[in-house]
Amino acid sequence: MDIVELFKPYKIIYILIIIFILNSCNDNDKLFELKNDTGIQFNNKLSPTPSLNILSYLYYYNGAGIAAGDFNRDGFKDILVAGNDIEISTQFGRLDASHGTLLINDQKGFFTFKTGQSFDISGQARDIKKLSINGTEYFIVSINNNTPVFLKYNE
Repeated sequence: MDIVELFKPYKIIYILIIIFILNSCNDNDKLFELKNDTGIQFNNKLSPTPSLNILSYLYYYNGAGIAAGDFNRDGFKDILVAGNDIEISTQFGRLDASHGTLLINDQKGFFTFKTGQSFDISGQARDIKKLSINGTEYFIVSINNNTPVFLKYNE
């Protein structure tokens, strides 16, 4: 029996499979696309010291928090950032902010740092979670081993 005779009844199926495979190699239809043109670059860079490192503090690399919400009620998501390595207030150009940093959406896809913010997340922030209770939105900020801070933002 010839090999061509063996595949003859299924020839149309094989042709359709080959066409499907060749057509699926198209790169134009993307299901998801990463777009990073907001002007924000995150880098949770830690600076271990002889007294504070992974060996002296097991949770050294667990930390920093980020959450999105409409803090100024303009219809656009703003970003709340809390860091875990700096024990002083926010420095200009440095947003690892253990006292918390609120980045306001400028409604054009970029975010700006606002001075004179009315909240203070002092201490080494470990995480930020969003919570909704009866339509009221809260952000829970866990700080080291202390009592969590609740930030209510849509009064």
